[in-house]
Amino acid sequence: SPSIVWNGTNFFVVWQDLRSESTEDVYGARLDASGNLLDPAGILLSTAPDGQYVPSVAWNGSNFLVVWEDFRNGSDYDIYGTRVSPSGTVLDPLGIPVSPAAGDQRL
Repeated sequence: SPSIVWNGTNFFVVWQDLRSESTEDVYGARLDASGNLLDPAGILLSTAPDGQYVPSVAWNGSNFLVVWEDFRNGSDYDIYGTRVSPSGTVLDPLGIPVSPAAGDQRL
């Protein structure tokens, strides 16, 4: 399920993607106001092991914030995130643990 947000200049859409053929990763892409794709290959947001799922995106006035369900620990889901600049630069390439509490954390 994709998620999309508008920052006043561009849209940013995020989704889970199986293009690596081994696990799901999180990608994003910017679109201009006319819907033209600015990142044709997508922007890789997370390649942590064991899959990332159900991404969601928001805009805080400076950067995009993308969060997702992350299974990198191999035993339960945590919530991780990353900030992405308006130019499409991933600011936290390893991800930020948002909710790594015991048990499954879900969006």
